[in-house]
Amino acid sequence: SSRRYYYRDPTYSFYLENPPVAVDASPGATSGACVSIVDDINLVGSGATAATASTVTLNAGNVELADGVVFDPQQPEIWEQLIEKLGVGDGATLEKLPGFQGGLNEGVWTLKEAPGDDGQSQEWILKLVRGKRLVAALPTEAENLDRLASEHPGIIADALLAFPLRTLGCAGPSGKTHDLIVMRKAPGVRLAEFICSKWYAGQQEEIWGVIRSVGVATAEFHARYANTQHGDLQPSNIFWDEALQQVTFIDVGGMGVPTERGDVDHFTHAAHLLAQAYGEDFKADCLRAFHSGYSPTDDTDEGTQE
Repeated sequence: SSRRYYYRDPTYSFYLENPPVAVDASPGATSGACVSIVDDINLVGSGATAATASTVTLNAGNVELADGVVFDPQQPEIWEQLIEKLGVGDGATLEKLPGFQGGLNEGVWTLKEAPGDDGQSQEWILKLVRGKRLVAALPTEAENLDRLASEHPGIIADALLAFPLRTLGCAGPSGKTHDLIVMRKAPGVRLAEFICSKWYAGQQEEIWGVIRSVGVATAEFHARYANTQHGDLQPSNIFWDEALQQVTFIDVGGMGVPTERGDVDHFTHAAHLLAQAYGEDFKADCLRAFHSGYSPTDDTDEGTQE
């Protein structure tokens, strides 16, 4: 529907008015992210480090498709181009993720690099999305990501977000049709899966502790990015890593897009939906835990709100 389209797509206020810069953040080449501004200033690190007056592009060129060929990274001729443009070494593997992959995604894959000298292997998520505007005034997801990286260069290395490091156009003889978005794989499991496993194991107190951490992370996110909204803050877009005790927000391509609900209201609505499976007590306890992290000094009972 049109509501779903506007919900996901970038804001009207995107303009490419400044000279481009290079982003040195190829998966095979860096452990962090480095944004090179046109005046040769380098910014490295996490958080919403501010930079001035330059536009960042995450685009690393196009994957060329033969006439009539549908993008499939597992095809040898396409895989070879990906390896070159992303800078991953020999021994990398690719696997298509099964199941539901988001309403506007046209394919999601996991790319796993060969283990390094330390025996560790980096994993990346490749997400295929449309590359053309459906409405002239509304940029694509890849364009919105460029806007966000321009406004907040440090966002690329922010551990709180699974923010993309690269985008690739997918172009045939008639031009570009799609964008491939490349991002780090978030550590841990989706919050929705964590809730399910702990709920049926009778470990509800662990759920409330993690949801409080989600509230803390949401407040930190809003403070760091001048109250910019994620746009789809719900348990399928939140990862929790027990070992690291870390929250990560994924699916950030619509960040900053005006939506019907803000992030807190969106999470509240998600709790309302989950309560249909887990009961009204779940809703009350979930929202109480979330708000105790998001607004620690707020004693308001949010459990009755939808």
